[in-house]
Amino acid sequence: MPIKGPKGAHPTTRGWESAKGELLKSQKISEDQIAEWNGEMNPKPQVLREAPVTEEEVIEEHMDDPMEHTHEDGTTHSHEGGDVDHTHDKPKKSMWGKSKLFS
Repeated sequence: MPIKGPKGAHPTTRGWESAKGELLKSQKISEDQIAEWNGEMNPKPQVLREAPVTEEEVIEEHMDDPMEHTHEDGTTHSHEGGDVDHTHDKPKKSMWGKSKLFS
């Protein structure tokens, strides 16, 4: 069970001391108890490391696709010719070929 002392004090082998070094409470505290208190009360920060990335992942994440575009209906995609104005509407069949006036 971890040791507990006065608020703002830290343990020493003499007892509990203030930040100024004044003895606040005389108490027999072992080195093991002090080490345990330091580990629990002042945990060492964890060093977080990101996973390594490949050159391709960096390029993919940071380079824009010049052919990617979004249409009025919200569709976003990329293809050849995507950098110029266009539509994906199917062309309507011409009535000229079906008219009997021109046959």
